[in-house]
Amino acid sequence: MYDGFFIFLVWTSALNSALAGIGIADYAFLRGQKLDMRSLHAPQVNSPYRFWADFYPIGLFALAVGFGVYVLVFHPQTLESLPIFKYLRASVPSCLAAGAVHYVLTRLFARGRGWGLYP
Repeated sequence: MYDGFFIFLVWTSALNSALAGIGIADYAFLRGQKLDMRSLHAPQVNSPYRFWADFYPIGLFALAVGFGVYVLVFHPQTLESLPIFKYLRASVPSCLAAGAVHYVLTRLFARGRGWGLYP
């Protein structure tokens, strides 16, 4: 039973490390640590933070990339790992990959379309 729970935790870590990278890239680098609180809590129809069809494909793609990097470095089911795991673990490469993808794709595509109130 505990082995199954440990494997579940490792799978969720794969998602959480990618989410951390996206959050850091978005808040610290893309938004310059500034959010418009009125717009954040405005109705979705009028909110400048609205994305395409109410979801953000760039964020989902960055999440998938970060998740894939984590699984490549340290497979949650088999617990096999690459040699780099010894030095960086899997969360650091996953976080960096997801954050980088989110940052680059947001700069290239989201700002020009007016998604998410990026400066």
